[in-house]
Amino acid sequence: MPLAQVRALLREAEIVCVAYLTGCGVAQGDLLQLLDALRANGVPIVGGVSGSRVDPAVVNSLLSKCDLVAMNRAELRAIDGRPLDSAVDRLREIGVPAVVTLGELGALLVDGPGVRRYVPERTVSGGQTLGAGDAFLAGLTVGYARSGGDAARACQFASMTSAAWVAALPLDTIAIGAASVGLTGDEA
Repeated sequence: MPLAQVRALLREAEIVCVAYLTGCGVAQGDLLQLLDALRANGVPIVGGVSGSRVDPAVVNSLLSKCDLVAMNRAELRAIDGRPLDSAVDRLREIGVPAVVTLGELGALLVDGPGVRRYVPERTVSGGQTLGAGDAFLAGLTVGYARSGGDAARACQFASMTSAAWVAALPLDTIAIGAASVGLTGDEA
């Protein structure tokens, strides 16, 4: 889709989630312009960092345009390189509320001077975690929109969304899905 069409669609947006902020396939300059236009129109932006090979300078410029960002432990380490306890200081410096997912341990919300931990309301075991991060980001975006921009409530909703995803996706679902499109063995 041409960039001009994307810009036109985004003018109507109530909230935008950029799921692969650091690898969405849009040139950095174009993405920064889109994010600036959204901010100028008062559209909240939830961004997700993707991948463990990210340029910290690029990430800082992109994250600073968001209202709320999410990443997992490995992505935070790629940005900062320090252990989790030290790396949250880097997130505070950026000045944007950030959520770091910790798998079955829940998530850390870094919001100003405090760090709060939100654990899923129920422990989930035996499910497939593939897609759990995407489910978390989707829940974070919906929660942020529905809560009027409350990062803590959005994080709680996202944790529940991700736990529900894992609980609903049995381990053999991926193999069955892969087989249905002709993938077998190591390809699946």
